[in-house]
Amino acid sequence: IDSLGVSLKPMSDEDRERLGLDPDEQGLVITDLKSSSPFYDVGVRAGMALLDVYYKILDSIAVLEQELENVTSDGRNRLLVAVQSTQGTRFVTVEVDESE
Repeated sequence: IDSLGVSLKPMSDEDRERLGLDPDEQGLVITDLKSSSPFYDVGVRAGMALLDVYYKILDSIAVLEQELENVTSDGRNRLLVAVQSTQGTRFVTVEVDESE
């Protein structure tokens, strides 16, 4: 997603095992992240997984794109995202540019 400076892929079984997740867990793995990305600003790095946004399971990139559109069209400028790393799950608030 260019506007967020992040490249994503659906989570694989290997990703789930590496991150300590259940076999049926859904999410998107960050494959590349620009240093200018708002995710980078809050400590998210490549290899971590985005599990949900505003409690909507990220089972496809389309879900994240739709939530980004909803946020910006509502005049808001933040996404609440659950992020999984090898240390566990945490929620981050990601600032987005309303003009995107």
